[in-house]
Amino acid sequence: MATELKHYAAGPSGPDAIRRANVSIDSAAVPAADVLETTVAFPGAKLGQVVSASPASSLAALHLGFGGARVTADDTIGITLVNPTAAPINPPAITWAVSILM
Repeated sequence: MATELKHYAAGPSGPDAIRRANVSIDSAAVPAADVLETTVAFPGAKLGQVVSASPASSLAALHLGFGGARVTADDTIGITLVNPTAAPINPPAITWAVSILM
């Protein structure tokens, strides 16, 4: 769930508004040599908006890669993890710094 939601610019839906929040995501196991998108609620997110996400801890230490972030539906974002290894990886919950350009 999104926490610490902040607005920048003239208002929450201004032309240059940015919403920022720290989001904790506890993904399922990422299959071997595959990707997994996990979705989480992000109030105010709308389809077509630009998402930026950065993990608070190292994904490389978990042998995972970051495949991208996107708005999957209104009020919902998806974070994609990449597992390049030959075995499934079940990552711990990861906190992400997420920004959405309105």
